[in-house]
Amino acid sequence: MSHIYLSSEIDQTSFKYAEENISKNGLRERIKLFRAAPTGHVLSPMFDSPQTQFNFMMCNPPFYASKDDILSSADAKVLEPHSVCTGAEVEMITDGGEVGFVGRMVKDSVSLKDRCRWYTSLLGKSSSVTAIVGLLKSHQVDNYGVTEFDVGKTKRWAIAWSYGAIRLPDKLARISKPQLASVMPARNELEVSIRCNIRSSDVESLLVDVLTSLAAVTYYRPPLSSSADSEATTARTNRQRTAAGPTVPDVVVVRRSFE
Repeated sequence: MSHIYLSSEIDQTSFKYAEENISKNGLRERIKLFRAAPTGHVLSPMFDSPQTQFNFMMCNPPFYASKDDILSSADAKVLEPHSVCTGAEVEMITDGGEVGFVGRMVKDSVSLKDRCRWYTSLLGKSSSVTAIVGLLKSHQVDNYGVTEFDVGKTKRWAIAWSYGAIRLPDKLARISKPQLASVMPARNELEVSIRCNIRSSDVESLLVDVLTSLAAVTYYRPPLSSSADSEATTARTNRQRTAAGPTVPDVVVVRRSFE
């Protein structure tokens, strides 16, 4: 199955070159280019295509709020830069910087909801992660993930959020950084160990009955470990967002040890 991409560009010169690149590569049927306005919806292609369902969106936002912001960011670096920034001003600067830009995306997503399965954006500062997570939480969005990229000597972060029921595994949604620990999403995986003296087949039968009776649970039996007295039963679930009650974990792992 081929994908169709909708892209937006605010600068007329960049728009012209983007059109030429799409045409020269024979991708006019797969990439639709929209001319975006400086104001209004950041996710304007989604609003302009109300009947379309999107799998994901991604963004590399303008990082800075002003030229002074660019200079102060360079001055704050401990080491001399290893590359020269060649981005045009329109690509690098926007009102409110990256927090302002991605914040507008969050507000757009509140209106669009699950018209898009996953919204994602790159971020240039760890402090921006805190700000965007705070904005998501203010709109009662708790299905999100944060990751970090080490690009040579440069660090970047990315944030993803969704209004759907599918939750990301912890290894994708959470990073082990003390400075960002307070804004990590709740864990989606749970491991429970139990010890008992009854036959493994009886435990297996009971667990299968319980797990398969739960909504949105897919039960499977993983391969046995090398230990003769230890087995594992695992159930994966998609946490459901409902008004009727609390959510359940994405992954439940019950390890059974017999003595």
